[in-house]
Amino acid sequence: MDIGDLYSSLESILENINKTDPTAGILLNDLLRRVIIIAAVSEFESRITSTIDNMKVDNIKIKELVKKFTNRQFWNMFSINENERNINHFLSYFGEDFKESISSEIKKSDELTQGMLDFIELVKLRNELSHKGFLISDTTLPLTYRESFDWYKKAKNLVDFIEQKLLE
Repeated sequence: MDIGDLYSSLESILENINKTDPTAGILLNDLLRRVIIIAAVSEFESRITSTIDNMKVDNIKIKELVKKFTNRQFWNMFSINENERNINHFLSYFGEDFKESISSEIKKSDELTQGMLDFIELVKLRNELSHKGFLISDTTLPLTYRESFDWYKKAKNLVDFIEQKLLE
């Protein structure tokens, strides 16, 4: 089951619950958005780690990167603070030319730029859910479950793009 299947299944259940018990529907919506955030970033981490692991290179920086991923430091590879939101730190592990080339392509594409922003926000939110508590206050989770799934789809486009570029 992938995140799309999960979303479809739970959306159907949520619609039925909302008809009979709106309060339970609100609780399920809240839970679903949290699950989508965690599942999305876990998928991205797994995919990127696997892609890097499958690269045929003998580069110490890339090996360090894989080690960071496997030690659950995925969020540390990206700039997630309010003043700077990008993936340049991650890209720099593959060389300055690679970083500049990919950053330039992302900037030229509204779809990739939005995917990067949504990716960074999902990583940030997953980090908060993991470290501040799964049931943190709603003020830090501005999304509905539908919005979190939309962010997942846009961020997935960025991950697809990164995977393609890493394997070229």
